[in-house]
Amino acid sequence: MKDAVMLDELYSFDVPLSTVAIGTVYQGKNSLNIGYVLYFTQLSLINIATNNEIVDDPRVLSQFTFSESNGNVVSSRLGIEIRGGTSRFFPKKSYLIEFRADNEELNTLDYSFLGM
Repeated sequence: MKDAVMLDELYSFDVPLSTVAIGTVYQGKNSLNIGYVLYFTQLSLINIATNNEIVDDPRVLSQFTFSESNGNVVSSRLGIEIRGGTSRFFPKKSYLIEFRADNEELNTLDYSFLGM
């Protein structure tokens, strides 16, 4: 029986688990007792975290993490902005992203994902 899992921090399950199933919802809490819903998946996951609202211009500094199902993880600084003319007013946004080697936007990086 497992009562916790270590991800970016330790998450305790509300009910101890004997097995974990793909696509099943699990209730848990972190060390600050904040409730979370945990899912386990075989899909690759993308997380873009920023302290500011993403706008049309300028690009907003963000933290990007891409986790492949085989365990490979890419983590990078990212500049992100909304792109498009009238399409930016629609619910589904298009984004321009640029991987960065520094916070000053002077040096960019290229990454390959999923073997492409």
